Amino acid sequence: MKRLAWLPGLAGMLLATAQAAEPLKVMYGMARPPFVDDQTGRGIAPDLMDEALRRMGQPQIRRYGAVLRVMAELKAGQIDVGVEVQPDDKSLFYSGRFSVYRNFAISRDGQAYPDWASMAGKAVCAWQGARISLGDAFVSASKGFGRYQEFPDQRKQVLSWLNGACDLLLIDEMLFHASLQGLARLRPQQVQEASRQLRLAPLPQGHELWWHVGFRDAALRDAFDATLAAMKADGSYERIREHYRQLVVPAAHAGAGRTVAAPVPD
Repeated sequence: MKRLAWLPGLAGMLLATAQAAEPLKVMYGMARPPFVDDQTGRGIAPDLMDEALRRMGQPQIRRYGAVLRVMAELKAGQIDVGVEVQPDDKSLFYSGRFSVYRNFAISRDGQAYPDWASMAGKAVCAWQGARISLGDAFVSASKGFGRYQEFPDQRKQVLSWLNGACDLLLIDEMLFHASLQGLARLRPQQVQEASRQLRLAPLPQGHELWWHVGFRDAALRDAFDATLAAMKADGSYERIREHYRQLVVPAAHAGAGRTVAAPVPD
């Protein structure tokens, strides 16, 4: 790791030209605990951003919105930084890999759904923008679903599944368990009943979906990338992520029907 010792210094030099007098307007997607919890201001993404911007000496003003809203406001210049976006607009500047969502098809009928075709006739509920992220094969297969809906608020997505409106959830494992924990405090019997035959199968496409941080300024992006690389090298990146994973994913969940994912790479 000695080869990365120069990165914090580089971040400082780059930031000298990129840093604005005003705090950065930073926007996060809402309602995705443990990645982003707009109610508490905590989560994997805010904690990573707080640490990176602290090292860079850069203040921020936080905002929250739906996933597609974050990108729209970044493109329009209404914010300086969009956290957890896809690198789709060439007029903007994107960080390296920032956070990974490991998406599963979650059922409570004890059945596995190994491909899109096996979901035909089922009511499928996904995150907002899933059609964009998962590609043409998914879009084509979704026409055969009994019903398909995307949710900007993934807590509501899990609630719809709990209420029986969704047969299958397409969702990140940690996000699912965090939402289920919150619902268990309000509906303990319903959550217990739904959890008896839980089965998680990795999505046939887009199981590991990486998200980036979008910037309007290239020098600021470069400073952020250098800082993020240093955080990965010194272990603080993985410590933040693992802290939240231990909070939300039950230790017993590595049982039948679940494929254990590999560690997050640098």
